[in-house]
Amino acid sequence: MKITKIIKNKANVYSVTKEPNYIERLFGVKRRIHQYKDTGEIYMSGGGRVYIDQRGYRLSNHIGYGSDIRKSIDLWRNKF
Repeated sequence: MKITKIIKNKANVYSVTKEPNYIERLFGVKRRIHQYKDTGEIYMSGGGRVYIDQRGYRLSNHIGYGSDIRKSIDLWRNKF
């Protein structure tokens, strides 16, 4: 899945659109939109904002659940 669009909604909620690659489309994977909320906290080691998904899980700071999504949102926020 490739992140194609990030949109900031009200109350620090970010909608992240993910598009499947060619092989995933062959197996019937559809486009997905996930929402993540900025908690206002910052990771002490490695930096970056802390985001949680709709189920309440934190996106990882290093390798792990959602680390690529967290980095993508941070980069999108820092663009000018």
